[in-house]
Amino acid sequence: MDTTPDRPVKKRRIQRMILLFLLTCSLSCGAYFLYNLYVRPDHFLRQIYLVPKDAMYIIETDDPVHNWHKFAKTKAWQYLKEQRKMEEINQMGDKMDSILHVNKTLLEIFGKRNLIISAHKTRKSDYDFLFIVDVQKASKMELLKKQWERIGKAGNFRVTVRNFKGNEIWELFDPDDHSTLYLSLVNNHLICSYTGLLVERSMMEKEDPSIGRDLSYIEVSQKVKEGGLCKVYLNYSYLDDYIATLTGVSDPDIQEIVRPLSYTGLQFKASDEMLSFRGYTSLQDNTFDNYLPALLQSGSHWLTAQKVLSCRTAYYIEMGFDDPYTFINNLEQVLQKDQEAYHAFQKNWNLIENMLKIDIRNHFLSWMEGEVVFAQHTPGSLGRQNEFVAVIKMKNRKEAVNNLNTIEESIRKHMPVKFKTIEYEGYEVHFLEMKGFFRLLFGKMFAKLDKPYYTIIDDYAVFSNSTATLLSMIEDHRVGQTLENDREFQQFIQEFNKKSTVFAYLNTSKSFPLFQDLLAPSTWIDLQDNQNFVLCFPHTGFQLTAEEGMFDTRWFGSFRVPEEEWGDEEDEDDMFGVNFGDRTDTLHHLERFYVEKFAGNVYTEFYEDGTVKSRSELSKGIKHGKFRAFYPSGKLQVTGKFKRNQKSGTWNFYHENGMIFMQEVWKNGQLK
Repeated sequence: MDTTPDRPVKKRRIQRMILLFLLTCSLSCGAYFLYNLYVRPDHFLRQIYLVPKDAMYIIETDDPVHNWHKFAKTKAWQYLKEQRKMEEINQMGDKMDSILHVNKTLLEIFGKRNLIISAHKTRKSDYDFLFIVDVQKASKMELLKKQWERIGKAGNFRVTVRNFKGNEIWELFDPDDHSTLYLSLVNNHLICSYTGLLVERSMMEKEDPSIGRDLSYIEVSQKVKEGGLCKVYLNYSYLDDYIATLTGVSDPDIQEIVRPLSYTGLQFKASDEMLSFRGYTSLQDNTFDNYLPALLQSGSHWLTAQKVLSCRTAYYIEMGFDDPYTFINNLEQVLQKDQEAYHAFQKNWNLIENMLKIDIRNHFLSWMEGEVVFAQHTPGSLGRQNEFVAVIKMKNRKEAVNNLNTIEESIRKHMPVKFKTIEYEGYEVHFLEMKGFFRLLFGKMFAKLDKPYYTIIDDYAVFSNSTATLLSMIEDHRVGQTLENDREFQQFIQEFNKKSTVFAYLNTSKSFPLFQDLLAPSTWIDLQDNQNFVLCFPHTGFQLTAEEGMFDTRWFGSFRVPEEEWGDEEDEDDMFGVNFGDRTDTLHHLERFYVEKFAGNVYTEFYEDGTVKSRSELSKGIKHGKFRAFYPSGKLQVTGKFKRNQKSGTWNFYHENGMIFMQEVWKNGQLK
C-alpha cells in the first residue's frame, strides 16, 4: 500500500523502466556474446559497492529471468495479479512475458547475470529503485550506447547524454508523462533508475563503499544459503523510513524494536502454499538500552504457549531464554554499558520492590521458566475492548501459586485494593496492582498490563487487563479451543525451529481490524480497499533463534484465497430482539462474561479421539454464521451457513479428496 498521490504514474514509470531495462540488458549481453573474443575484461567491481548506504532493502538474484518465470507461476502471484489494484502490474507482466519470448536467446545469456535492486527514500513520502546488473565485458562496448539511442527512438524518447564524475549518464525523457530514465555504465555494471540522483550516488559510492565493507552485512551475507528465487537484505538503519512511507506514520514502538538490529539477510522461496524467508540477523555493536542484545546472550526456549493460548488469538509475541536469572543478569550487563539507562533500570527495580514490599528475584523469577508471551485477542462484542494477555511458563506450579499469593497479600496490606477473587469452574481469578512491573522486566510492549488480573491454567500463569478475557481463556481451554488444537496453526508452526528466542505469530483475519489503531487514517482506508493482499496470507510468523552471536531468522506466510464475507445486513444487537449495549457497564463481571461469551463465539464438536468434528459460529447463544464439518481425517466434509439457527444459503458436501459431490440450497430453514 502507498498513500502518495502519484502512485499510478509511478507504477507506469516502473513498468516502462523494467521493460526498457530488460531490453537494454538483452542487447548488452547479446553484444557481449558476439564480441567476447575481441574485448579484454574490465577491472571488475563488486555490485554491492555501487549500492548507496541508505538502501532500505536490497534484492539480489543470480538468474532473474528464470526466477521471475518460476515465481509468476505460483498460485500466490496468479491470485494477486488478478486483483483490481494489480491491473497495471499484470499488464506489465504480460509485456515482460512477450519480451522474454521474442528475445529468448539473448535473455538466456542475460539470465545468468547477477541483478541487484535496492530501494531508497527519495522524498518524505516516496521512494524509488536502483537497478544494477553485472554485464561483464559488455560495459566497454560503444555499441551498447548506440543501442540506447535506438531504444530511445523506438520508444519515442528524447535521448540526451551528460557527464558526471568522468562517467556518461544517458537520459531517456518520455514526453508523455515527463519522466526520465537514467542509465550509465560503471566498470562492469549497468545501473539505471528513474531518479537521477540515485544513479549519481551510486557512482559516488564506488569511491568509498559503505554497505559492502560493513562487517555486519558481510557476516550476514556469508551465512545466507544459495538457491531460492532471490536474496533479500534489510538495512535496519533506514527501515523505519520505508515503514513510514508505507503506513504514513513513524511508529516509536517499531523504532525501539529495530534499533539494535543491523542487517537481516534472507533466502526467499515460493510455492503454491507458502512464501518463506530464511537467513540470519546481526545486531549493532553500540546499542545498550534494548532487550534484544540481552536475549541474544540468554539462549532460547521450547515453543509451548500454544497449549493455553486461545484460538481467538489475533497475534502473539514470545520471548524465550534458558532461564530468567540468566536473562535478567545479561540485561543488567547490557544496560551497564549505558550508565543512564542502567541507573533508570535500577531505580525502577528498587521503586517496585519498595512499593510492593517484595523481592523480585525471590518472589517472581524463582518460579519462572524461560517462556514469556504477550498476546492480543480479537475484540469482544462488548465495547470493543482490547484484550491483552501475558502468559508465563512456570517451572514449579506450587511455588508459583505461593509466591503470587505472597505478592497479592503484600499489595493488599500496602495499597487500597477492593477486588474480590473470582471463582469459576475450579479456577480462581486474582488481581495485582503492579504498575511498571511487567514493562521493567520484559519491555515496553508489556506496559499495557499495569494493573493485571491473573489466573493459573495448567503450568502457566496468565495475566490480563480484564477479568472477561481470563474467563474466556479458561472456557476456551476447558473445551479445547486452543492453538494447540488448531490444525492449521499446528501445520504452520512446524516450519519453525522448535526452540526460539523471539517468536511472533499473526492470524491476519483476526488481527486485520486491529490495524486501524496502528495506521494513518488514509492508509487504513487504502488497506481496507486492498484487504485481500493481507487476508490471502492467513498465517504469518517470524522467528529469531540465538545462534553463535547472531539470530537464525525465519519468516513464513501461508497462502490461501480468502473466503467471501458472511456478513448480514441486520444489526447484530437487534437481530433477536435483544440489545445489550445500554446495560453491560453495570453488569457483574460474571454476568458480563456470559453475555460476551455467548454473544459471538464458536461451538466445537469433537470425535472421541479429540479431532474436531464440526465448528459452528454462535450469536446470542444460537447458531448464526459459518458452519464447517470435518471427516475424522481432518479433511473438510461440509460447508454451510446458519441464519438464526436455521440452515441458509448454499451448503456444499465434499469427498475426502476435496471434490464436491452434492449441493443444497436452503432458505428460511427450507430446502429449495
